Amino acid sequence: MGFDLYISCSISVCNETGKLFFYRNDLTKDYTIPSIVVPELFRRFLKQRGYHLRLYTSRITDELSTSVENFLDKFPDWSDILEDDDYEDFWKESDHNSFKDALTWLSKQEISFIVSWDF
Repeated sequence: MGFDLYISCSISVCNETGKLFFYRNDLTKDYTIPSIVVPELFRRFLKQRGYHLRLYTSRITDELSTSVENFLDKFPDWSDILEDDDYEDFWKESDHNSFKDALTWLSKQEISFIVSWDF
């Protein structure tokens, strides 16, 4: 068993209209689901496995999920991640920076994305 991290978005059903909707980043309801395609460069970060990810999540919240915006706001510096050099063989500074780039891209989309994890 490993430490898994997922990035997703939540589509809900309106109890008044019965229509699907999502919350925009400003928390308003939108009934027109956008057609967003995550760039191939960032897709590897949508579902990840590894205890090195705990080094990120433990600095962000005690909960098991948070918004991409909150994750990005509290995203640690590479020097903080280097505290545990056991991961340096497969998780490098370039991975760290690309992960942050993916979160930045996701935070700029019209739909709110969520980062969640389990262990």
